[in-house]
Amino acid sequence: MNNLFKDVQTIVNSGKDGIYTMSDKLNAMGHKDAEYISASGIRYVKVTYKGTPHYVIAKSGVEIDADTQIIGPYAVGVV
Repeated sequence: MNNLFKDVQTIVNSGKDGIYTMSDKLNAMGHKDAEYISASGIRYVKVTYKGTPHYVIAKSGVEIDADTQIIGPYAVGVV
């Protein structure tokens, strides 16, 4: 199984394109249901990881809790 957090870190480290292409890159890395969503001015990626929906969103747009990892400009975790 792919590690979502490590894969997001790899994408961030590449320094290219940001959230707009994150779902395509995650799909290419084996996260087959990664989906880019833009609603009400909020952009994020929804992807199932270990059977649970996870979200990649700008860290400024969420309250950080113990289940959230900060990876570069993003918060990755469960809502």
